[in-house]
Amino acid sequence: MVDTDKKPRTEKQRTSLFGTLTEYAEKLDASGYEYTVFIEHAKKKGFKAKWTKHNLHELFNVVSKAMNDGRTSSQLSTRETIETYQVFERHLSECSGVGCAWHCRETEMLKSDDRWW
Repeated sequence: MVDTDKKPRTEKQRTSLFGTLTEYAEKLDASGYEYTVFIEHAKKKGFKAKWTKHNLHELFNVVSKAMNDGRTSSQLSTRETIETYQVFERHLSECSGVGCAWHCRETEMLKSDDRWW
């Protein structure tokens, strides 16, 4: 049996992460919530930046490193990635009022298969 907590993220998992982050960035931009709220040095008058999967990924990695002993998202298992995303999304949605749940087959597998937890 493969230890899913030690297995690196697959291409499908990477696609799920970036698909979710892209959708979240689009929702945040559509809501009018400014990216500069999270980037202190970018709060100069008149500076505006759109949410993108890239700047969300940077923020996600900050949370990932804090939660997972300095490891970035590329070093996490499926379970760790989803758990980290849930914390990331909860905090960001509390600040912005915009949420975006993780959506992939792995989420359903985790819910239905006790051995993942």
